[in-house]
Amino acid sequence: MANQVLAGTVMRIIRDPWISKVRFTLGEFSIFDWQYERVAMAIARGKITCEVGVKPNRELRSGLATECRYDPETRQLQFPDEQYGSSSGRQRFSIVHEATHASFDIQYGNGEGKEFLAIDDEAAAWLAQSVYMRSSPYFWDGPIVPGDPIELALMLADKIMAVPNYRDQGSPPYSVPPADTIALKQSVAKIYSFEGGAAGIKHVYHGLRP
Repeated sequence: MANQVLAGTVMRIIRDPWISKVRFTLGEFSIFDWQYERVAMAIARGKITCEVGVKPNRELRSGLATECRYDPETRQLQFPDEQYGSSSGRQRFSIVHEATHASFDIQYGNGEGKEFLAIDDEAAAWLAQSVYMRSSPYFWDGPIVPGDPIELALMLADKIMAVPNYRDQGSPPYSVPPADTIALKQSVAKIYSFEGGAAGIKHVYHGLRP
């Protein structure tokens, strides 16, 4: 059942001033602040729901738990409890990560199912949350493990934020060079078990129901 407390929290976060700094292109993906407004509008209209209860992510490496996720099959943003994101900086960043996946569903999804390499999909979402993190006054309240996606995405976010005028309103999106994403994608492949024969796993977006 849709949870209105969570819906309010998610909409508030993806409409805050710092989301405007999230604008870049990475491979097939283009990420702009207005895409998060489309997610907020979809939530307000019930096209995307915020739910308590997280479906396990079978792509994660053994021993890692799914904290929250966007499920394109059900168009649900799933969280462990209704207070998620209300105080923790790290949880806010995770909400931006999952809302990025939801934005891809809205922007690219279609009835036949639009496929993307799962590695690319996750790398773009990790970078989006990291640019938001560097723009906002909030902190990652917890350890950052060397070599994990968040560390490598933050390094790339720092490079983006250092581009002259990037922080200025109306500045063009940053086009991420493919070479700059190699380490991040390797880390993503490791924690999501996208290595070896699983490197070609696809994520499929079907778009929102009319």
